[in-house]
Amino acid sequence: MKKIITLLLFITIQIFPVSAGELTSGLYFNSHLHEGNKRTSLILDDGKPIKIQDNQEISFDMNIRNEIIFGFVTRFIMNNDENIDFVFSIDTLKRKRPAIAIKNKRFFISDTISTNRWIPVNITFLTKKNKIKLSYDTIKKEFDYDFSQVKDTRIYFGACDFSHYNTPDAAPINIRNIRIYNNKELIRHWELSQHGKNVCYDLIKHQPAKAINPHWLTDDHAVWKNIYNQQFKGNPQYAFDPETELFYITTGNREMYIYNPLSNHQDTIRGITGYPAATNTNQMIYNTVSNRLESYNLDDQSISIFSFVNNSWSRISKTNKEPGFWHHTTNIASDSSIITFGGYGFYLYKNSLFKINPNTGKFTEKILDDVYPRYSPASVIVDNTLYIFGGKGCPSGHQELSPRDFYDLYAIDLNTLKVRKLWETSDFNRKFLPGSNMVYNKDESCFYVITGNLGGLLLKISVNEPGIIPVSEIQHFDPSADFTFSQLYYAPHSQHLYCLYAKTYKNNQPSQIQIFSLSYPPMVYSQILQQDKEENGIFYFWYIITGIILLLGTGIFIWKRILKSKRSLKKSHKQLVTETDTLIFSVPDKQFFNRNQACICLLGSFSVKSKTGEDMTSLFTPILKSLLLLILLNTEKDNRGITSKKLDDLLWGDKSEKSARNNRNVSISRLRLLLEKVGNIQIVNDNNFWKIELGNDVFCDYHTALYYINEATKSSEHDEDFFNKLLELLLYGALLPNTEIDYLDNFKSHYSDITIDLLHLLLHKKEFQNNDKFRLKIADSIFQHDSFNEEALRIKCSIFCRNDKMGIAKSIYDNFCKEYQSLLGEKYGLSFNEVTKEN
Repeated sequence: MKKIITLLLFITIQIFPVSAGELTSGLYFNSHLHEGNKRTSLILDDGKPIKIQDNQEISFDMNIRNEIIFGFVTRFIMNNDENIDFVFSIDTLKRKRPAIAIKNKRFFISDTISTNRWIPVNITFLTKKNKIKLSYDTIKKEFDYDFSQVKDTRIYFGACDFSHYNTPDAAPINIRNIRIYNNKELIRHWELSQHGKNVCYDLIKHQPAKAINPHWLTDDHAVWKNIYNQQFKGNPQYAFDPETELFYITTGNREMYIYNPLSNHQDTIRGITGYPAATNTNQMIYNTVSNRLESYNLDDQSISIFSFVNNSWSRISKTNKEPGFWHHTTNIASDSSIITFGGYGFYLYKNSLFKINPNTGKFTEKILDDVYPRYSPASVIVDNTLYIFGGKGCPSGHQELSPRDFYDLYAIDLNTLKVRKLWETSDFNRKFLPGSNMVYNKDESCFYVITGNLGGLLLKISVNEPGIIPVSEIQHFDPSADFTFSQLYYAPHSQHLYCLYAKTYKNNQPSQIQIFSLSYPPMVYSQILQQDKEENGIFYFWYIITGIILLLGTGIFIWKRILKSKRSLKKSHKQLVTETDTLIFSVPDKQFFNRNQACICLLGSFSVKSKTGEDMTSLFTPILKSLLLLILLNTEKDNRGITSKKLDDLLWGDKSEKSARNNRNVSISRLRLLLEKVGNIQIVNDNNFWKIELGNDVFCDYHTALYYINEATKSSEHDEDFFNKLLELLLYGALLPNTEIDYLDNFKSHYSDITIDLLHLLLHKKEFQNNDKFRLKIADSIFQHDSFNEEALRIKCSIFCRNDKMGIAKSIYDNFCKEYQSLLGEKYGLSFNEVTKEN
């Protein structure tokens, strides 16, 4: 039987290849498997004529499904009452082939049809040459056509309902990325990703493409499909093999049901002998390491293995013992051990972790004192670490002693069984119990978990940050069910999530299993809804900025090394700033700016403080920190800010457009929540540009420093307080000196350049020539940006010598020489006497 299942699986994989997981966007055209009035049509520019120009290109990506391959891909209806069709037709040998139809004559393009992969198609109108150029995959052909009377065309995909061109024959295709170019200039781009109910707007001029009977593929990532409903006598046991993508269901009797969600086919194994280890509650799992079905019983600590060769369980007697570990969570470790945690039975919540060796039948129990007893937690194993989330229980484990819901996350090292509590939150307005397992998303460092209540809700939780984000609803709720058990599974080959609900009822009514599917990665439905035209009639423009200028090469590599090597020297300069104030000047400086609360600081180091003075810096993950810096720095550089495209390229360049957009939307939402705690800070999207607006209650040292530098550069007529404020800002240090990211280099060098230029101007102002304290501050500020600035060295050493602080002056000089030789490999050329010599 196992061989038959494997053969069926192989056939299924050929029909539904692994590349199906790539179908994250596009329009699925209902074809001959649907009634004529249910087939799909897409009408570009809402059916209005599109002007034809010479060298006009229409391109798109097409995925041909393995159905009845016949019908229209696209139809061009010209103003001269002629049509040009790209179709799938049947030749004299009854072969299905792609063809272009011109004036009722077919021209076949290829002898074969390749299904279940994206194929690029390009149709070009060369009106001056009276030619049509067609590119289909790697095939290129040209056809004659008289354009002399052609001015415009209507463009239909799939079925067509226009006038006497009406036809329901939509080909079984998926289409995405429809583009129109005029002389290589992109004038339309229907991505067919984000969309309205029956419309998708192009990203250039917001022109509509009207869809009839649409099936948007992006919806498959946000809307769960109910793919399986079956009733069973007794309490069903169930398991899932993510590699073969098969569900195994039994009730402990003589039958095993095997459901394939890809083919929507169920097989049955009959005449099974032996028994699973448990039958009252689900304690069956597919061991992905040993590739077999295993049943375990935590109460009598027994194991039963299923053999597909003999169609038998290894246990010969049946058990009806009342379970003491209802609603526990189960995983398979890398060494094939079964790992369980928690549960409930006999009025007690459990915090027992079991490690079960299915080969020897050995059960090892460990009480995790650092995790409160609970039932219905969710868990997953990642790199030999067991993560446990949520559940219901109480510290004592006794049901009658103040049970409550937990929304916390733990990490347990399975080698040492050391427990780490990662976070806990109460910031979720709906009570829920999670299903018994989670799915880990490495790219986003998060988990997905399903709820048994709330009608079925997919949630997203971060590994490192407290928070629960609703993603999508399932709508499975059955108020008549006595108990509902839920499981979330991930199938890596087809890129699907599956949610299984097992429902039991009172009065010996049959149990029910429902299975729902969702394309992976999941998305929030609101993220795939496209904004309609604005009511005032002005088109909503999407600006696509391509190309990022990166400074690469040997010079930047060396420059980075210099910056890194200067850090120790800068520490010395900072220490000497303090010595300057204490050894020469007895009156402390007045502090003008408050960097202790409601502030974002980029000078000297990166830090963020809340309204109440709480240090929030650690809450900014690398992605959130980068997102904040990119928007803030680009807002200061150009008040428009930074485009969505550039953000996606810099932060999520390794992801698809859709995944990058999803990550961006989630990250900006998180960033907004953090910044609300700092003060009145708005992240604004204006015409696809992201920028930050700071309220008057928020201090940003970089923003304020740029203002003072600009004012000082424009005019030298300022009072003493102005220059003291300026120097206080500049003495904070260089821009983000400890943050090494390529895109920051231009910002850092620009800030240092304008700072040094201004400071050199101030050094030579007449009113500061005899002000040693002011000149020392200027020299210290210069050293923050240029550790080997000779003029700053001369000023510092000369002032200390003049104030009888020869030892400090010599220490500054010696430290300078040491770092100079260490970095540049040669001795500094001026002696101490030459440096301190007064001009």
